[in-house]
Amino acid sequence: MSFRALIFALVTLHAPLLSAQFQDDFSDGDFTTGPAWEGDASVFIVNGNNELQLSNTVAATSQLRSANSMATLNDMEWRIKVRQSFAGSGSNFGRVYLVSDQADLTGPLNGYYLQFGEAGSADAIELFEQTGTTSASICRGTDGAIANSFTAGVQVKRDAGGTWQLLVDLAGGANYVLHATGLGTAHSSSAFIGVRCTYTVSNATGFFYDDLYAGPAIVDLTPPSLISATATAVDQVELVFSEAVDETTVETIGNYTIAPSINVNSAIRSELDQARVLLFLGSALANGGSYTVTVNGVQDLAGNVLVNGSSNFSYLVPAAAGPRDVVINEFMADPTPVVGLPEVEYLELHNTTTDQTFDLAGWTFSDGGTPVTFPSYVLGPGAYVLVVTQANFGLFPAVTNKIGLSSLPALNNDGDALSLRSNDGTLIDAVTYALSWYQDAVKDDGGWSLEQIDPSNPCSGASNWRASNAAEGGTPGAVNSVFAVVPDVSPPTFTAVLVPSTTSLVLRFSEPLDAASIASGSYTISPSVAVQSAVATGADAATLLLAGELTIGQVYTISISGLRDCPGNLIAAGSSRSFALPEAAEAGDVVINEVLYDPFV
Repeated sequence: MSFRALIFALVTLHAPLLSAQFQDDFSDGDFTTGPAWEGDASVFIVNGNNELQLSNTVAATSQLRSANSMATLNDMEWRIKVRQSFAGSGSNFGRVYLVSDQADLTGPLNGYYLQFGEAGSADAIELFEQTGTTSASICRGTDGAIANSFTAGVQVKRDAGGTWQLLVDLAGGANYVLHATGLGTAHSSSAFIGVRCTYTVSNATGFFYDDLYAGPAIVDLTPPSLISATATAVDQVELVFSEAVDETTVETIGNYTIAPSINVNSAIRSELDQARVLLFLGSALANGGSYTVTVNGVQDLAGNVLVNGSSNFSYLVPAAAGPRDVVINEFMADPTPVVGLPEVEYLELHNTTTDQTFDLAGWTFSDGGTPVTFPSYVLGPGAYVLVVTQANFGLFPAVTNKIGLSSLPALNNDGDALSLRSNDGTLIDAVTYALSWYQDAVKDDGGWSLEQIDPSNPCSGASNWRASNAAEGGTPGAVNSVFAVVPDVSPPTFTAVLVPSTTSLVLRFSEPLDAASIASGSYTISPSVAVQSAVATGADAATLLLAGELTIGQVYTISISGLRDCPGNLIAAGSSRSFALPEAAEAGDVVINEVLYDPFV
């Protein structure tokens, strides 16, 4: 419940006691009126965050107080938000006087105060009873809780028997957790409330106060709400509620349902933050799965019951992508003249896997220049995503699966070399297109996208692309209009041998080959010349480095085996070609053997 909502509840339920109520959130920017604060007013300000702040330039002890008449302390409550931007010490600490019978908070008085900061490193929020100049601890919060700079929401309650409760939210909110209790009955009324700061010059601007309330105990009639649900492990979900929740109702597993059906085995409330609950599930969450948790019956500390609180969450452990797990599936390089789509360039990516989910955060796209970087985007199995600039994001209202980048490389109309890399620099896909890829002399003039025919083809090239057949000119974010599964079951063929030098050969093939099979393949030359190494040269060629020199004029035969195309088809056994290293021609070796000197028909 918010501070203002709590005050409203108090006004409604305790109208006869309004004279005993004090509140100030400094939202008017002025501490001198409504209510009026007095004391060392020249060294305090209300800052831009509407907090009361100490603002001095020298070391000192400074105070502000405001009149707050309380005829009884029975069943009363105090709240305040305190922030100190330094680690407390014996020379740097703050006090909030909840109760005082004197205006001067630095002299003898009868009352109760909270202290923030102390000597040593075990700084805790502590409640004291002061009689004259003697102070005695009533109760002390968690040691070390405010050993460094902190922001804390503090609630203090006193019942009719003189028992005090100290509750704290170390996140600075109102989800208070009980830190300590104690008995203090020496004083039963109050005339003032105030703050007192003791500090060295380095901390003369480091005390902040806000959201003060003093008056009858506030009755909470608002049930808790479920703020969020987050999968923290494959079998755990953390729930965050709007306020501290009751431990008994939290641990009742029947209060939770998760859809699609996942059983809850147990639930535990956090000891540090009683608004957080960890659910332990009976089975594992599916990677990439989306879920809804619904909560009924969980109560806050006042007994208010949550009904039908729900929150959506998902579970994802992104897979590491390999080559062509995600492909450049479609792009608009030349949007002019317009056929039906917006006159802008775009890119489409497609997850070709059936069981892997990828997060595109940190991935890059380039046409050889400065790469552009993707934000986080979860691309599930088989999913498509349209990629445009942020400026053009709204031009595709019907497409919900899209990413807006700060910029995109300007794609050349007649050809470009595109690359997609994962966040670790792995090359995921590359496309080097040409105007001929449209396979249509009309559509290559513009307005039509280039679409990939078979995204599962591991050696996508010119034959696997063509101009879109969609009436709008493209299919951004959806299955391509030219989509077809075209399995390659034909083995590659050995088409030619080139002899660039006495110690190297270039072999040509009918289609792109698997680079690993080129390196591991078998090569036999007759008459015998040993092959030292083999490497892919372009998509459909291999370069062999020879261990010895070829003899000029000698005709050789090379036989190969073990080579495969990208889909894995094995080259035919016994594939061979003859070649020779040309020798220098002498006079008469080559003659003019026939001439047509009069081509008259």
